[in-house]
Amino acid sequence: MDMYLRHYFDPNFDYQSLRPTPAGQGDTDCYNLGYVQNVVKGQILAELVPLAEVEEPLPRFILKEAVLPQGANTRIDPAHPQYLLADANGYVFYYQDKIVVKRLLNVRTDVSFQTGNIFFVGDTVVHKDVKAGFSVQANNVLVHGIVEGGEVRARKDLKVEGGARGGAGNRCLLDSSGSLRVTFAEKIEMRSRGKLLVDNFSAHSSIYVAGDLIIEGMLIGGTCHAARHILVKGNAGNRTGAPTGVHLGYDPHLMRRKEQFEKRLGVLTERISHYEAVVGHLPPDANELTRKLEAARKKRQMLLNLQEALSQTMYQEEAAASGCRFIVMGTVFPGVEITIGRAAYKVSAPQEGVYFRLENDEIVTGPIPDKLSASVKR
Repeated sequence: MDMYLRHYFDPNFDYQSLRPTPAGQGDTDCYNLGYVQNVVKGQILAELVPLAEVEEPLPRFILKEAVLPQGANTRIDPAHPQYLLADANGYVFYYQDKIVVKRLLNVRTDVSFQTGNIFFVGDTVVHKDVKAGFSVQANNVLVHGIVEGGEVRARKDLKVEGGARGGAGNRCLLDSSGSLRVTFAEKIEMRSRGKLLVDNFSAHSSIYVAGDLIIEGMLIGGTCHAARHILVKGNAGNRTGAPTGVHLGYDPHLMRRKEQFEKRLGVLTERISHYEAVVGHLPPDANELTRKLEAARKKRQMLLNLQEALSQTMYQEEAAASGCRFIVMGTVFPGVEITIGRAAYKVSAPQEGVYFRLENDEIVTGPIPDKLSASVKR
């Protein structure tokens, strides 16, 4: 009896012939092109069925023998031998007439309009650049080129060999649930739940790191939030007094949420002031504008309650602040402001080879002990 191979993925998929998809109202989506066909371990890829059950069979998949085209990282379901399953997370395709699942995705061009955004369930290597407006999301991610106004999110570790920069209104984000390493960072946001290493310099960037932050060169402008230590092997700030914020002693991701709450509260407060000026002393149910005012007031109170709960959580973590250190092996310039826990310190004169720590609820400075500079390793 002739059999037919029914697919649960597109066997004719060609990543080199991607087309924009309709996005409604006559628009097209040029950013999400479906660069890969993701599959997860255990997912059905293909099934053998009697040819008589298929209405419009493709000749290519009519089989004289009931043999599944099993390739790498696939397996036949022992309980249901008509099914071919994925045996790993990855992307599925045909290779030499076999169905194959590959765990590592190599993107050998720029991530741009040619590829669209990349979303992959395994590890990814981008051999060129990530262009402005485009994103990559995968497990471990390695970018050989530059991330230029794009976004890269790694569920594990992230490394960007070419550096990253934003500017000109282009938001640029590097986000890692593990460690993060970048050659340089300029006008970007970086988040790491492990250690973060900058091989060269960081300029005017926002950094949130749950472990240690190590900058091999200069730290100029922007803000750094770290739960433990920050080591700058070059200079911190510059001779022109570039505002540079260094914050230690709190979970940086809680700090980021606090900043988001503050921004949202600022917007709501302005909106409420505008509504109040227009409606005057009308009762809450007088018209649509008074109802909007009442809703905005309730939302603001909810945000205030959330902010207070977050502050209490952060306050409970302050005991760890005494172990935090900000170490600058070069020169730290005026314009650098440091907070450790609730204590604050503003640099008023250049200092060389100095470290900052918390003592009796105040930030004190001193020359770097040899054992301290060796304790925060690359």
